[in-house]
Amino acid sequence: MINTLYPGRPNYTGALDGVFNFVHHDILVETSNNINVRIAYIKEHKPKHERKSRLYHLLYVDIPELTKDWDKACKDWDKALEDWDKAREDWDKAREDWDKACKDWDKACNDWDKVINNHKPEILAYVNKHIPDHRWDGKELRFD
Repeated sequence: MINTLYPGRPNYTGALDGVFNFVHHDILVETSNNINVRIAYIKEHKPKHERKSRLYHLLYVDIPELTKDWDKACKDWDKALEDWDKAREDWDKAREDWDKACKDWDKACNDWDKVINNHKPEILAYVNKHIPDHRWDGKELRFD
């Protein structure tokens, strides 16, 4: 009897890539690019008492409608990932622009403060002339 469905059983001649059941014990169905890689891993690394059952349950899934829908979902996934990557690049660029703008803002604020400090005597003389009873204490207006 030709074995085209059970890759974990003897004499398998079916597809090596595609959709398979129970590639991992907690996932009903998933894709594999080479099911032989998983079979080798099971044989070498899984606990001995699990190996026979894991291999027995591997099943190539030949459901054309599932494969068609899976392929569409994969294409949608790839497009979403591409969009996400682009958005991440945009975000990184925006973050760089933001950081530069913040540095420019800080520099402008420092320059502004320097201008005020350099002209503080003139500014205070102007205020004293026009509002002689001002409540400025040198740091803030007082309201008491």
